[in-house]
Amino acid sequence: YDLLKPTVIFMSGMLVSSMAVGLIEYINNKDTFSTVASMHTWSYTAGILGGLLMTYYIYNRRKPIKQPIRFSANGIALYLVSLFAKN
Repeated sequence: YDLLKPTVIFMSGMLVSSMAVGLIEYINNKDTFSTVASMHTWSYTAGILGGLLMTYYIYNRRKPIKQPIRFSANGIALYLVSLFAKN
């Protein structure tokens, strides 16, 4: 549930920006093919940019790992600590 609100904002932003680009393109050219192509291109661009922003958001909001993670494989205990743990 922690990512529900940011994901909805992200997807809504993609929708609104794609529709705005499509509307501007249609008003300028009256060509439906170029309108759809512009909307498609912009939705991918917004998805890439939004994905990068979501990655940054998640990285900055996560809680640091205080305990090492313990795995057991064939009786050998492996202890791993996150390399990116915040101090």
